Amino acid sequence: SVAGLWDELLTSREALAETFEGVPGFGPGQLEQVHAWCVRQTRVRSEGERDGEEPHIDAEDRALLLRCWQVLRGPIVDGEGKPIRFAHAFVDEVQDASPVELRIVLELTGKERCITLAGDVAQRMLDEGDDRGEFDWNALLDGLGVPHTTIEPLKVSYRSTSEITEFARAILGPLAHDDVPVTTRRGPPVELFGFASPGEAVAWLAEVLKQLARDEPDANVALVARFPQQAEVYFEGLERAEVPNVRRVAKQDFSWD
Repeated sequence: SVAGLWDELLTSREALAETFEGVPGFGPGQLEQVHAWCVRQTRVRSEGERDGEEPHIDAEDRALLLRCWQVLRGPIVDGEGKPIRFAHAFVDEVQDASPVELRIVLELTGKERCITLAGDVAQRMLDEGDDRGEFDWNALLDGLGVPHTTIEPLKVSYRSTSEITEFARAILGPLAHDDVPVTTRRGPPVELFGFASPGEAVAWLAEVLKQLARDEPDANVALVARFPQQAEVYFEGLERAEVPNVRRVAKQDFSWD
């Protein structure tokens, strides 16, 4: 029973303590909260609704459930009950994938374990307060237990101009790759604007974005904020300024419409 194993693993206080021993920022207090939550969820699943609470599965839980299936039952199957198999798997943005997710994909390639992983150690996405440490290619591959041939950095920056690439490397400082990317085109210089307050910045942005919307109605613009609270301030300000088609995006929840 996959669900039975799931509950058994997550309601074992001893197993949870052993698994997360030494993990930074995950002390006894957090462990107690997690354990209590898992026990409560197990009871809700087995007994039905309790005090208005219903069973809940997070997006991250799906990978754990699929991995439990693979360990207990073997290959993941399709709608007709046939094992899902790929001759080769290519995973991009691997720096944002968990080892469990990658293990599932690896198993889908059968005994050959034929997989290509691509990612950027300087482009990791973290939620506020999330600190998973520096991304380590060798540690990831060793943890997956697969023989690997080479880690080859890609040297061509085809997406950005040389001016943007130079600016980005200066921002990254010691986190930048040792190999300087080869750029294929030049563009306008990167400009830096300073403002005395968020209100002043929003007012300036609103004017230039409305002008851009008039000049280039099909343009896509992304305003990137370091913290969710900052994004909310800019979103509300641009909406009040009647900038067209403004959307607040969080956790990659967006469409290209």
